[in-house]
Amino acid sequence: MEDYIIKDFSRNSLEIELGEKHGLKSTSKISHDMLQKILNGAEQGNKDNIYFLGLIKLYGISLTKNEAGAVQNFRRAADLGLKEAMTASGMMAYSGIGMEVDYVEALIWFRKAALAKDTNGYWLLAKMLMEGQGVPYPNHQEAATYFHLAADEGKVPQAEHHLGIMYEYGLGVERSFDKAAMYYRRASEKQFTESMYNLALMYLYGRVGFQQNFKQAFPLFEAASLSGHAQSTYMIGVMKTYGYGMEPNYGQAINWFERAAVMGDPRITEKAAASAKELRTLVDEAEELNSDALDKYKAMGEVKGDTGATPGNGYVKGDIILPEPVSESDEDEDEDGDRDSNYESVDGLPSDDKEL
Repeated sequence: MEDYIIKDFSRNSLEIELGEKHGLKSTSKISHDMLQKILNGAEQGNKDNIYFLGLIKLYGISLTKNEAGAVQNFRRAADLGLKEAMTASGMMAYSGIGMEVDYVEALIWFRKAALAKDTNGYWLLAKMLMEGQGVPYPNHQEAATYFHLAADEGKVPQAEHHLGIMYEYGLGVERSFDKAAMYYRRASEKQFTESMYNLALMYLYGRVGFQQNFKQAFPLFEAASLSGHAQSTYMIGVMKTYGYGMEPNYGQAINWFERAAVMGDPRITEKAAASAKELRTLVDEAEELNSDALDKYKAMGEVKGDTGATPGNGYVKGDIILPEPVSESDEDEDEDGDRDSNYESVDGLPSDDKEL
């Protein structure tokens, strides 16, 4: 089963901000005096200073950027027992920064960090176990254990997000849409856009025991979109097109599709561009046909003014006739009242539109 796997389209980027706990970020600046103290401390074998020096080399702060040198410093600090350096060593191996990508080595370092009770070590180890990276096959039960350990800290939206996935799909835990939604909400409150998107999809499609609610879905898609989430931007275009929880607005839908197409997410770029092009073509054709038809009806005296009347079955937006959108009550469930592990098709939505 592969439909739950995180589609990591930025594999070569760090998934956490290394050094954040120590107040050092990629944008930080340090004085000459502070740099000298760090260098002196590292030379004397201080594990924190060795780690700091690795961060400085990684980010190129006050020194020439040296990713391979950063790897050496992280490993040295990790060998001295610094748990953050263990996680950093795992991240370098996982992301292929300063070295070749090596999932087996990354898993070893994340496990060491988890045993040392590093919060990031917990969820990064769990993510690899969940996806079967660095191991012969996925281990969902162990993954769930480590995600829970990280989520219990209350500050790790990545762990909460992945727990949402595990509960939604019943991976290593008993399937529970309520718990899935709870963890997605917790991560969403920390502005984790992937969780906003997943929670919005739960409302949009209506999971068992989880009421379909287009008006709950839209603000979640909108919030994620404003934070740069391309798939949410695309879904707003879909909702605008088919009038899910709102009046259809084809012009706005095209605009949202075009935004999604240029947001740099290869998971949705091509689909969004094609949707914008297709809808624009349909609208142009409909406007031309409707204009001709209205002229004909007016000439025959059958249409007087703008009554909103439409020949045939269709939904009117201005003078444009497109298929009438499906209401929330039109959704069907299977015999068990459940849905497949992939979302069922809603008119206008792909049957497996969810990227996890």
